Amino acid sequence: MINKNYLIRVENLKAYYFTNLYGIKRLIKAVDGVSFEIHNNEILGIAGESGCGKTTLLKVLLGIIKPPLSVFEGKVYYLINHEEKDIFSLSENEFRKLRWKIVSYIPQGSMSVLNPIRKIKDTFKDFMKAHVQEMISEDDFENLLIEHLESLGLPLEVLNSYPHQLSGGMRQRVTIALSTLFRPRIIFADEPTTALDVVVQRGVLQLLKRIQKEHKNTIVIVSHDMGIHAHTSDRIAIMYAGKIIEVASTRDIFSNPLHPYTKYLINSLPKIGDKSFKSSIPGTPPFLANPPSGCRFHERCSEVMSICKESVPELKDTGNGHKAACFLVEGGRS
Repeated sequence: MINKNYLIRVENLKAYYFTNLYGIKRLIKAVDGVSFEIHNNEILGIAGESGCGKTTLLKVLLGIIKPPLSVFEGKVYYLINHEEKDIFSLSENEFRKLRWKIVSYIPQGSMSVLNPIRKIKDTFKDFMKAHVQEMISEDDFENLLIEHLESLGLPLEVLNSYPHQLSGGMRQRVTIALSTLFRPRIIFADEPTTALDVVVQRGVLQLLKRIQKEHKNTIVIVSHDMGIHAHTSDRIAIMYAGKIIEVASTRDIFSNPLHPYTKYLINSLPKIGDKSFKSSIPGTPPFLANPPSGCRFHERCSEVMSICKESVPELKDTGNGHKAACFLVEGGRS
């Protein structure tokens, strides 16, 4: 019996980069043995330091697998019409039919999507022609576009503007409007507030939350900023050095973090009225061509035990869907 509460299921995913620089061949283990589920009707946050594998994981889930990136092992299943489909078994044409209608994408920079020499209205037209097989009249398209922008609270004046004539925040809102045009079931947002000031960030995040609430779809937000996840996400998956090391509801992550790395991330956040010194996580993330043995965080962990250096902890459920990969948790010392 398939659990119909999830949209995507990932099993032991290993996605590596093969590099050959100056004759030195390396395998960068960007995503190394990741298993988790993305639920229906939720905002899932994926958090972790830069270089932990967040964006690579997103690429694989979107089927954007191009050299030097390769999938070495594992499965990614989409639940479509109550049937599991392994996306690695789909042809490019089959997967193209899923994009933007079933799954869509908000990239880090709006200019990755918007054509700088075409007006916003023309970009929407190009988008429509590329992804809709049925013929649609000019008037129907105009009405659809106006209705869509008004539902998102965007001024219609943006349609006759070029991207460079819009502010960064407005360009990002236009990108969100593009990604939601066909009301997809799941939206991946990769650092959607990058390079935006905090006031504009808030507006963009509120727009995403409103879309999720109204459409009852799923949004996956990738961000290193735990503050963003605290105010936006329903659940959070913490990544470190290519692995997911903790998953729980946002409330549980912040009220009872189990993994030492998660505790460091939360303790680094500024709090109103708190004037205490904030220390950074000791050390640096490992080089993923040659990650450390055992728990990949053990070289930076203040609570390290001998077993942490020798064995890899499994991501285990500690209750209420709160999962952690840490021997301290298993030993009852969390």
